[in-house]
Amino acid sequence: MQKLAARPPLSIYDYCSHMDEPMHEIQLRDAKATLSAVVDQARQGEPSIITRHGRPEAVVLSFEEWQRLSQIPSFGRLLMEAQLDPEDLPKRESGLRGTDL
Repeated sequence: MQKLAARPPLSIYDYCSHMDEPMHEIQLRDAKATLSAVVDQARQGEPSIITRHGRPEAVVLSFEEWQRLSQIPSFGRLLMEAQLDPEDLPKRESGLRGTDL
């Protein structure tokens, strides 16, 4: 079994708290025509949502922002790495919950 490399201490992060305004949306054809400007805006901290037929399809953001976001652990990894004892978790009173369909 392969051993996972040690990770830095985990912290909770609000993904969007640093964004004051909604992201700029641009149609795909316009993004193609002005790609250099779209990339420059992303490097200045202004990511863009690229739309096709009015639907969001992709996001252009700076490489630094992508690196920062890619280091944020998933909720599952946070749970797996939490050092919990069985008594830290609430006891279940019954088995599975019922569903109302």
